[in-house]
Amino acid sequence: MDLVDLTAEYGKTPPEKCRVCGKSPASKIYGSIACASCKIFFLRVCTAGAPVPDCQNFRLCVGPKFLVPGKSRCVACRFEKCIQVGMLPENTARRRGCLLREKRSMIGLKPRGRPKLETQEIDDQPSTSFSLDTREAQLIAKYFSRPLLFSKAPSLDVLRELTNFERLLMSDTVIDLLPHNFEYTMEKMKMMDILWNPTIICPRAPVGYQLYTNYEMPRKYMSTLGGRMFARSLVLFADWFRATPEFWDLNEEDRINLFCRQVLRLNLLNDYYYTHKYQFNDGILSPLYTRLKANEIEEANLEAITDSFLYHMHFGMSVVIPTMRKVEMGDEEFVLIRNIIFFSSGIGLTENGSEIARKAFLKYSNILLEYLKLRFRRETLAIEKFGKLMEIPTYMQWLAQKMDRRFCKMVFMKESGIVGSLPEEIFQRL
Repeated sequence: MDLVDLTAEYGKTPPEKCRVCGKSPASKIYGSIACASCKIFFLRVCTAGAPVPDCQNFRLCVGPKFLVPGKSRCVACRFEKCIQVGMLPENTARRRGCLLREKRSMIGLKPRGRPKLETQEIDDQPSTSFSLDTREAQLIAKYFSRPLLFSKAPSLDVLRELTNFERLLMSDTVIDLLPHNFEYTMEKMKMMDILWNPTIICPRAPVGYQLYTNYEMPRKYMSTLGGRMFARSLVLFADWFRATPEFWDLNEEDRINLFCRQVLRLNLLNDYYYTHKYQFNDGILSPLYTRLKANEIEEANLEAITDSFLYHMHFGMSVVIPTMRKVEMGDEEFVLIRNIIFFSSGIGLTENGSEIARKAFLKYSNILLEYLKLRFRRETLAIEKFGKLMEIPTYMQWLAQKMDRRFCKMVFMKESGIVGSLPEEIFQRL
């Protein structure tokens, strides 16, 4: 006769089963009893930030697998079952130290997957330009006479638009060699008109920072070189800031004041960056294929501008360009620093204009820091690079204190072709 051990099952309890799918083992999870699979499913749905999709099977999905045609599980019905058995969404993502869960449980988190870009309606107003060149045709094809090219999209999308637009403006082709005698005029011009139609000053001739040609300007045009460089730079920066949404948030007087105060230092910043980008180590690159070395300035017999060019060159080669090299500055950092410098001061603006400039400054500073974190993947290194980059606006402010005075002298003395009511208006608003 076999003996039966009556104590074998003593103290044992049947394992818990998941109240959602019926699997075993299960444990107390988020206010109910669930298996590991249903726990992970519930956590992901609650912390993804996206709305729960509708059932495609008319709520006919049956547990425990909640299968729909195609052998996939119905998220809606499975999640509804989780709620019915008492699982609480507010109990998810509460474990301290889990950064991923804390981040994904934040209010306002965007849904998973690629973000949907907001489409922006484009006005059908025609361009106000009097002359249609290739660059103007490209701009017209993209937007209109008040071009908001940089949409209020997520920050990295804004950065991509900034970079692409900069490359468009600077895209000189090999066949577009510099027409050194292109016509320009700054007589009887107002900055208000320039900001609505830049090409009334001069055509969009090649900007001319590239090093693919050994172009040399004929000596007879050297006397008006400064005027042509200044006119072409005004067109370049007018194109840029006409495409910036914060610029159009300002009233007209604030737009004019801000542009006049900042355009000179931004012109110098352009020279420094493209000298760094194209690794021109013997001097400074300037618009219209102008490559000046310290010894060549004196040989060119440009006494009127020798002192200012030498100071401009020395400051750039000893202070600004080494900083750019140290932080490995690229197009992305450059376009953001340009906007940071532009909106760095509210002097001369109305109270509302100063607030708009302050918010724009913070916006582009935050985008810069976010990009550096993504680029270098180490927060400490990104912050270090950010700190060095933010020294550049200070350097340009120091430089402007001397170069602005030099510009005023050139306007008074009518040197280098900088003649007309437009330079005088800029001088008055400095």
